Order: sequence, then structure tokens, then C-alpha cells
Amino acid sequence: MNPPAQQQVQNAARTAQPLHAGIAHKPVQPKRVELLDRYSIQINNILVDIVIEMHEEESVPNYNLSIANISPTTKIILEKIRQEFISKMNMHDLERFEAAEQVVSIREQFKKEIRVLVRRYFPQADQDTVDMLVNYLLEENLGLGKIEILLKDANIEEIVVNNHVEPVWVYHRKHGWLKTNVIIPSEARIRHFSTIIGRGVGKEITNLNPLMDAHLETGDRVNATLMPISTRGNTITIRKFAEDPWTITKFIKGGTISAEAAAFIWLAIQNELSLLIAGGTGSGKTSMLNVVSNFFPANQRILSIE
Repeated sequence: MNPPAQQQVQNAARTAQPLHAGIAHKPVQPKRVELLDRYSIQINNILVDIVIEMHEEESVPNYNLSIANISPTTKIILEKIRQEFISKMNMHDLERFEAAEQVVSIREQFKKEIRVLVRRYFPQADQDTVDMLVNYLLEENLGLGKIEILLKDANIEEIVVNNHVEPVWVYHRKHGWLKTNVIIPSEARIRHFSTIIGRGVGKEITNLNPLMDAHLETGDRVNATLMPISTRGNTITIRKFAEDPWTITKFIKGGTISAEAAAFIWLAIQNELSLLIAGGTGSGKTSMLNVVSNFFPANQRILSIE
């Protein structure tokens, strides 16, 4: 190649545009997030913010809980306190805690020890703050952790733990099934929660007895399973007992049933006619049965077959 031709090639290379230069690229649009609900609940002076959002790319809304009055820095210190507390526990303490009859006394002992640690790490904290941090650590170490918060939310009717990989699911009275930002760290932790629940009602869940049906002190119904009975992981399902139960008047006001249909069901029960309540999962069969059971005559016997 002679010098003039070589110079032309070099000039062309300098001015050449990349192949993609003429292609217009669309800016990446941020995913749309719709705020469905927001409210706060308070548990033992712990303020919890609940945010329910619908993300554009997801099929179910998200239930996000965050503790408002505990900062990220405080959480780091609390984790250090938790580790120090666990390191001081000996086998005798654990054996005492496993004994159902000593749960209350050993819990009070642990509460005193945790309070000493909190006072040491937060010397300037007032009494209310100390009480709040102590209760937080107690629930994280000896209770059900974040599940305790879900249990205190009056809007939640059901809590489902499928395994330690996927998040905890809840059924919300207003928004239906929601995916939470709560993830249980390990299968062992789920099993530990099942043991705590069983211990409170004198039941035990083991490899030899991997199924457990129990009730919490609040009346909430619990079903727990262990692997390999449940192939994907250890599970816990909690069906909450309604603090403010449904009534026929609430059903009528909410448009679930008409006044005429409610009157018809009432007359049918009074005249001992047969009724069948049927529907899909989460359609309200149990709620409907609880409502119409108020129509049962007081002198009649109720027979339940499962």
C-alpha cells in the first residue's frame, strides 16, 4: 500500500463510527411499584412499620416489615450482645429451657442476664429503651423471632413457613396472600421454632414423630412438619384465631352475603335442612361455617368429623 492510500485508510479509521452508534437505545425504565397499604403496629415498645407494595414484575404483593425505632447500628450491637449471651449459656441452661415446667423461670433468668448486657452496651439508654431492647433480644433468641411480629398483626389470618429458602407467606384479611421480607435463616431454626411451640402445649416434634398439631396460648392453630415428611423443608403453618371474629351482620354489611340469603340459611338451619358449604382455598369456607354456626339451636348437639 502506497503512502497516500495508507493515509486515507488511517483517516477513515479515525472518523469511522462504531456499528452501534446509529442505533437509538431506549432508557431503562424503572420497575413500577404501587403502594397498596401502610400502617404501624407496636409490640413491647417496639414500633414496626408495615408496607404492602405491588411490584410490576411480580404476581403477588410484598409485605415488608421494618423495625422503626431500632437503627442499623443498634442492630449490629444487639447482634454482638446476642452472641455474647449465647456464649455464656451452658448445657445445663439449655436442658432447663427444654423442660416445659421451667420455661417461665429460665426465661426470667435469661431476661435479667440480657438486661445486664444491654445496660453495659447502652449506658445512656432510658428505662423504656432498655425494656424495648431486652424484649427484642428475648424474642430473637428465645421466641419466634420475626414471626412474633406477624402474629401481632391483627390483619393477618394465616402464616406459612415452607422452608428456609423462600420467604414466609401470610394471608392478609384485606389483600389476600402476600410474600413477606422475612426469611428463616436455616432448617434448624424452623425446627427450633416448632419445638418452642410444642413445648408450650406439652407436645414434641422429632424425627420419630415428625407431624405436630398444636394450639398457641392465644388459640391460634399450628401445624408443623419435619423433613423428609415435607420434601422441600421443615414447615410451620399458623392459622390465627380471630380477635374480632366474623358475624352475619358483618357479612351483610361487607356485601359477602345478602340479607335475604342470610335469612334463608337461618330458616334452613332452624328447620333442620341440609346445607353444604363449599369453595376453593382461601374462599372463606371456615369463616362462613363459623358465622352460620351461631344459628345452631342451643339444644342441638354438634358432631365434627375430620
